[in-house]
Amino acid sequence: MSKLSLTFITLLIISISIKYGYGHRLSDYVNPGFRTTDIFPEIKIKNHFKNNFCSGVLISEFHVLTTLNCLVNNKDNSTLNIDKNPSNYVVSIFSKSNDDEFLFHNVSSISTSGQANENGVAILKLEQNGNKDMVKNLYSNEKSRGKIHDTVTFIHYEKLTDNLSKISNPSKLLKSNVLLKYGRVCNASIYYSSFCGEYTSTTICKNFHGEPVFNGAMEIIGLVKNDNNFNCQKKIIIIDISVHRNWISSILFRNEIIDASSEAPVTEDNFNIMIRKILTGN
Repeated sequence: MSKLSLTFITLLIISISIKYGYGHRLSDYVNPGFRTTDIFPEIKIKNHFKNNFCSGVLISEFHVLTTLNCLVNNKDNSTLNIDKNPSNYVVSIFSKSNDDEFLFHNVSSISTSGQANENGVAILKLEQNGNKDMVKNLYSNEKSRGKIHDTVTFIHYEKLTDNLSKISNPSKLLKSNVLLKYGRVCNASIYYSSFCGEYTSTTICKNFHGEPVFNGAMEIIGLVKNDNNFNCQKKIIIIDISVHRNWISSILFRNEIIDASSEAPVTEDNFNIMIRKILTGN
């Protein structure tokens, strides 16, 4: 093969990499089959994905959804108050398959098992496309988890009405484990709260490169019992999560990080230091 051909192929690969990026943003898959940043670069999503965020596992070989662990406030062992009429909810499942692409699944119905157990776990059951593709909960099974650890599924559900009176303690309703780019954090459960549309009136969030991103920042309002058994009450605001393979490769912040004692700017340089401080308290 000539040097000219090799140069052409190299440039082609570089151009494709630049165009499509290292990973995919969850926000790029708000609508099935569409990347909002490509088709609607100035779009403003008015929906507020309030209060609710779960994580589960998709069995990539069969594309079957497991039941999901949605942790509720385990202090009062409260019931997960979800209206069982699926028309009242928009359920979006962002799943990562073996071919390293995100899939979008429509869910036709939603139900719960009601009362949380002694560990504060309420099972959120979803029926995918009208079929009851329910399997045993592999997410909490350590032996099974290792077999499917290369697949990560993010789920949010949104009540279509603004009336949140049926949801008790909305800011502490659901918890989920988080994967960070330097490794899997198994025991650092993080509360997910409201999105940045509620905290920034007209500001469009931007990433480190100054590019506008989907107006959907998550606010992390606390950690409970991480690996060092440190009960942390720090608070940070996340703009976007980029996922590559089975790791979250980067987390983009707004221009500040807020903790119990001070406000410090967040830059790419001190990103790892700040995250480690939040997770470990050191």
